[in-house]
Formats: sequence, C-alpha cells, structure tokens
Amino acid sequence: MKYAFYPGCVARGGAPELYDSALAVMERLGIEHVELTKAACTGAGVLQEKNLKMGDILNVRTFAMAEQMGLPIMVLCSTCQGVMSQANHRVKRDLSTLPRSTNTSLLKVSSTRERLRSSTYCGR
Repeated sequence: MKYAFYPGCVARGGAPELYDSALAVMERLGIEHVELTKAACTGAGVLQEKNLKMGDILNVRTFAMAEQMGLPIMVLCSTCQGVMSQANHRVKRDLSTLPRSTNTSLLKVSSTRERLRSSTYCGR
C-alpha cells in the first residue's frame, strides 16, 4: 500500500527520533509513501483556538494534496490526527459552503505560499 505521509511538526522538529523510526518501520514493512513536504501544520493549539476556519483551511489544503496523488493520508502524531479528523468532519458536514469559501481561501493561501493553484478539496 502507498500513503501520503504527514509526519507532523513534532516528528520533523522536536522528536526527530519519531520520524526516523517511522521511516525505518515503513521500509521494513514495505510501506510505500510520499511525504507531504509542503503541508502546513495542522494548527493544533493556538491557531485552532484563535481561528478555527483558517485551521480547517490549512488542513483541507493537506487533504487536497493527498487527493491529488490519489493516496490516503498516514499521520504519525495523535494530536495531528485528531485535529485533522475534526477539521475533515466539520468540512464534510458543511460541504455546501466549501467551493465558495474554503477553496477560495485555499487558493489565496496557496498562491502566497507555494503557488499550488490547483489545490482544491472534494471531500473524498
């Protein structure tokens, strides 16, 4: 199986042994992955408390990256998994507003950061 791999901020920064261990386990088990190197932080903590919509938009952007690759997301961090799951639930619950608000905001975020103009989220 192949996954879009989202290691999270902690695994890439504060706990690099988690990242290294995950890579070793995936290799040993024969799990293919494509790391989402351009994915933003999930916004756990401060961003989610101050601006829930922006947190959801950043997570939807990550979901869109995985969707474009046609891959499910594998997340290492339990906090990231929880935040992403909640964002996905909120967005899917109100998918009717997604094309107008979230995808428009997603394009603005992408154009100012990495120029990923094609990143849209379908809710798969």
